[in-house]
Amino acid sequence: MESMIIITILLALLALAIIGGIVWFIYMKLRYKTVPSNVALIITGPKLGDPEKERNIFQDDEGRYMKVIRGGGHRLRMFQTSTPVPLTAFQLQITSPTVHTLKGVPIEAEAVAMLKVADSLEGIARYAEQFLGKDQDEIDEEITEVLAANLRAILAKLTVEDINNDRESFNQQVTEIAQKQLDDMGFRITSLGLTDLRDVDNSDYLTNLGRPETAQIRKHAEIAEATNRRETEIHKAQMNEQVEIERYEK
Repeated sequence: MESMIIITILLALLALAIIGGIVWFIYMKLRYKTVPSNVALIITGPKLGDPEKERNIFQDDEGRYMKVIRGGGHRLRMFQTSTPVPLTAFQLQITSPTVHTLKGVPIEAEAVAMLKVADSLEGIARYAEQFLGKDQDEIDEEITEVLAANLRAILAKLTVEDINNDRESFNQQVTEIAQKQLDDMGFRITSLGLTDLRDVDNSDYLTNLGRPETAQIRKHAEIAEATNRRETEIHKAQMNEQVEIERYEK
């Protein structure tokens, strides 16, 4: 009888051990986090490691730590939390209200920008400090305000001719000045381009801007056409004259 009780107790303990082991395995599996290459995992909490020995630990000016995991895994310790951060690029449409250019011409402009969270440890950390927990719409709105402000600033410094004739230079100027501010926000501009430039209040400045070139091109075309027609007529006359000479000689 006693042996049966002992066996029962041992079996119960064995069952509890097995159940405990399964629970522990599931718990540890849930605590282990992995991320693909296009996602960064932000780890916060105690015992993150030594920032002098581990390059993926960031310490801010106030002494706070965070760990960034890229393309791998991490087992969360007690009281540590993880937050994924997508590193894929996204697109924003930037619209500028009426701006007066260097010569006082009122215009409106539109641009398209491609952005992403910066790949560097500091960039990801700065993004995490300012934007973790915010909706994507809120993030888009803040970035759009920065880009639109810089778009207006560059438009006001140039003439319409400068903007229209060298859009590549214009795009580069907006990108350079905006990137300095976006660095502090943890974002990087991958591309930015002016897509539309419009007249305001029916000024037709942009429409009239191209008329001299159009007229000049039309003039050259008409001259070339007249010259070609004249040369053709001369050639025909010479051929006819040659034919008449040959007939006369025969």
